[in-house]
Amino acid sequence: MSKQHYFIIYFDTATKQWAHDPELEELKFQNKTIWCHETEDWQHGYLGDGIFNDNNDYITDILLNSLNKLNQPKENNQ
Repeated sequence: MSKQHYFIIYFDTATKQWAHDPELEELKFQNKTIWCHETEDWQHGYLGDGIFNDNNDYITDILLNSLNKLNQPKENNQ
């Protein structure tokens, strides 16, 4: 079953940092941030009782780790 995970990220020009905005995701997507191609509907990332839809917790961690790497200071020769 193919699914797409949607996130809202932004770049702050004052801090020069990338960030994830879960509060805006909740407002814009009503907390349904996963598109399921098979059922053609939006689904919740967290299903309750510690269960995450399609490993949404792991996928979110990948995104946050990627943003942290983007936000690391660059060496002068890069």
